[in-house]
Amino acid sequence: MAAERCEVKRAAFRQEIAALPIEKLVFLDECGFSLNLHRLYGWTIGGGRCYQRVPFNKGHNRSVVGAFSLPSPSNPTGMWALWQKVGAWTALLFEAFVEEAVLPQVPTGSVLVLDNARIHYSPTLKEKVEEAGCSLLFLPPYPPDFSPIEHAWSWIKHSVRTLAPRDDQTRKRDIDSAAHALPPQAASAWFSNCGLR
Repeated sequence: MAAERCEVKRAAFRQEIAALPIEKLVFLDECGFSLNLHRLYGWTIGGGRCYQRVPFNKGHNRSVVGAFSLPSPSNPTGMWALWQKVGAWTALLFEAFVEEAVLPQVPTGSVLVLDNARIHYSPTLKEKVEEAGCSLLFLPPYPPDFSPIEHAWSWIKHSVRTLAPRDDQTRKRDIDSAAHALPPQAASAWFSNCGLR
């Protein structure tokens, strides 16, 4: 029964989002990065085993929140805004991110697409978004396949994993660098992969 309800919600969402102009969609999401990120594969001479040192103490996770849309001349990577912090996001911090970093940058009429995380349901968030001339749209349950920002996070994590930062400041810098180096062609393809083109 629950799976059937999910499919009905997914079909309704697919229909609703298909009616919206793709250039108006801005996907928001959070992602975590630990100090234990390392390459999953490597090469050695003569086919021997490949080893890499990783920290025993992983430290605290760095949480990142971002706003991602189709690349455009005014936003070539598609990443509108990116905030980082150590620890988890709260509804108040997420609301501040939207109000201070996202709404001043995205065009009027943008549709902010969010997953169903509890922090996205702040009582005043909807008011602030609508005052800015934008609107909110929530993804159906378990929808990573509808959200291109998931592909962006994967690309950023791969880049950070390759650099293997071992302290928080380096990790912060590497996340910023990777987010600002998103390839526009890939970003456009991620929208297609999510059925949004």
